[in-house]
Amino acid sequence: MRILFIAPPNYRFRGCAHKHIFLGPTYMAGVLKGYHDVQFYDAEAPYEGEFDNKIQRQLGTYSHLTTSHFRYLDGLQDTEHYIWKEVAEVLRDFRPDVVGISTMTSSYPSALVIARIAKEITGATVLMGGAHSNVLYRKVATEPNVDYVVYGEGERTIHELMSCLEKGIEPSEVAGLAYMRNNQLVVTPPRANIQDLDELPFPDKTIVRHPERYSPEDFTYLISGRGCPSRCRFCANSANWGFKTRFRHPEKVLEEIIYLKDTYSNSVHFHDDNFFLSNKLMTVVCGELIKSGIKINWRGESRIDTISAEKLELAKASGCWDVVLGIESGSDHILSYIGKRLTVKQIMAGAEILVKSGVSFTGNFMFGFPEETIDDMRATLDIIKSLPAANIAISKFIPLPGTDLYNEVMAAGAFGGEPAYEHLDLFSNKYHYTKYVNREDFADIFSEIHEVVDQKNKLTRKGPPKPIRPAAKLL
Repeated sequence: MRILFIAPPNYRFRGCAHKHIFLGPTYMAGVLKGYHDVQFYDAEAPYEGEFDNKIQRQLGTYSHLTTSHFRYLDGLQDTEHYIWKEVAEVLRDFRPDVVGISTMTSSYPSALVIARIAKEITGATVLMGGAHSNVLYRKVATEPNVDYVVYGEGERTIHELMSCLEKGIEPSEVAGLAYMRNNQLVVTPPRANIQDLDELPFPDKTIVRHPERYSPEDFTYLISGRGCPSRCRFCANSANWGFKTRFRHPEKVLEEIIYLKDTYSNSVHFHDDNFFLSNKLMTVVCGELIKSGIKINWRGESRIDTISAEKLELAKASGCWDVVLGIESGSDHILSYIGKRLTVKQIMAGAEILVKSGVSFTGNFMFGFPEETIDDMRATLDIIKSLPAANIAISKFIPLPGTDLYNEVMAAGAFGGEPAYEHLDLFSNKYHYTKYVNREDFADIFSEIHEVVDQKNKLTRKGPPKPIRPAAKLL
C-alpha cells in the first residue's frame, strides 16, 4: 500500500515555521518499511525563499509571533492559499491509499482541512494520530473525513491496521483504534505501551519529501526513552507516554548517534523529556562517546533538579553544549500550584552549577496560569532578568487536553463550551485564564516580558558549535 504521513501547517502561515523532522511518522515508517511504500510530507516546512526578507529577519522574535496568529486563522479559511495548493499537489503526485495525519491541539483544525482535501482528491483512508488525537480520540473519530484514530503508542497498531486494510478485514481486533461503523462509535481496547523500545527499528528519515528544505541538523533529533515520572499539571506528555519511563539500551542509542553523525551531522539533539533522568543510560552513553573518541555536539532536555556537577562534567566532556530546562515560574506559589516540585532556591542553585560547569542552558518559562497574580508574574520576570541563561524561551499557558489544568479550566467555564482548538495556541488572545489579572493588565505585562526576553536573548543567545557534516550527505 502507498502510505503518506502528513504534518499539518500552522506556523508556516505566520512566516515562522519549525525546522526539524518529526520522529512519530518516521518511527511508523521504520515499522512499515519493507511492507509498504511510505512517504512523510511536512506541510509546515517552507521552501527556500518562501518568506520575504523582512519576515525572515523577525523570525524567532516574540514581537513577530505575538502579532501573527491571525495569519493562521486566515489560512484555515483561505481554500486558495498556496500551502493548501501544495498539499493538493503532493496528494495528486503520490496518490496514497492511506493518509496519516499528525495532530497537535492548535493545528488540529489544519489537520481536518487536510483530511477533507485528501478525501476529495484521492478518496484515501484517512488516519489521525498524535498528541491531540491520543487524548480526544472519541471526538476525533466522529469527524466525517476521518476513518480511523490511532490512540496510544502507534507502531504496532498501525502495522496491524495496514494488514487489515490490505485484506479488507474489519480491524475490530486491533487494539488502540477508534472509528465509526453504522453510525456507532467503535473503540477497541487500549494497547499496552511497548516495554522494550529496542524492538523498534530506528526512525526512517529517508521517507521525507522535499529533504532540500532542511539542514542536515534537522534530521539529527533522537530519543533515548519514553515516559516521564514528573506530574506537572500543565503537561500532556504523560497522557501520551505514561508516567513510567522506559529507556532504550545505551548500545542502541550509541548506534543511532553514530548513524546520525555519519549520515547527516555531528550536531545531535536528545528530544527526551529528561535525558538526564537515567544515571545509567546517560553515564554509559557519555562515557562511550568519550572513550571511543566520537566527536559530537549535543544538547538535551532536563529538569533542573536532576542535573548535578558530576553529570554536567561528564556531559560536557562528551560534547554537550546546552541543556534545555523547563523552569516555568519564578514564584514558589505557582511552582507548587502547577505541580513542578521545584523551588526558586533550587532553580538558582541549579543555575549556579550549570555556570560553573561551562555548559550553557536554555530556560523555558510560562505565564498566565489560572491562579497566577501580577506579583507572581513580576517574580518570574525578575528571575528571567537575573538568570545566567544563554537563551530564554517564554510561552503563554495553554490548557492542553489530557492535563489537570485543562480539566480545571473546562470546569471553570473558560471556554464557554467546547474550545476552538485553533485558539489553544501560544499566541492567541481569544481565551483568558488568570483569575486575578484582567486581560488588559495581562497583555501589558506579557508585552513587557516579550521585550525583555527579546533584548536579553540578543545579548546572551548562544548557538551550537559549528557542525561537522559528512562529505556525502544523504539529502
